[in-house]
Amino acid sequence: MWIVLQGLAEVTGRPVIHRRLSYEEMRDHLTAQMPREFAEMPAGMDRAIAEGAEDRTTDAVQRLTGRPPNDFRTVAERELGE
Repeated sequence: MWIVLQGLAEVTGRPVIHRRLSYEEMRDHLTAQMPREFAEMPAGMDRAIAEGAEDRTTDAVQRLTGRPPNDFRTVAERELGE
């Protein structure tokens, strides 16, 4: 997540603040908006992602579009007109 936010800050020239929350902090924050048992699911997903559950690369973009994928910064620069 931080890499995405850092890229946005660099492309836009605007500061971005990211505060990493523990599972418990995220769960408690979400509990203000939903029942605790529901808040535990996205808090658990956030923890799993932070631990690397989504750290993988596939050839899906190339297969589906016929074009090589772009990194986030390239897309942000293109879409934000930089």
